[in-house]
Amino acid sequence: MSAPEKRQKTAKTTKATTRTKAARGAATPTTFESLNPRTGDVVATHPVHGEREVADAVARARTAAAWWSELSFD
Repeated sequence: MSAPEKRQKTAKTTKATTRTKAARGAATPTTFESLNPRTGDVVATHPVHGEREVADAVARARTAAAWWSELSFD
């Protein structure tokens, strides 16, 4: 098996494991991985946020968007 095939198999196994844990009600994952679609390599690991963290982020984004919309190039 070539190196890219091994990476793809590992990436598929990782994804399946994460889904299986969530489906069976085991501990909720605290992170998820972004994969390079060509190579299957992990390019970043991101946190999984709950409802409260998402609501706080959206509120901050709305405040920033209102401020940003008032700026001009003049």
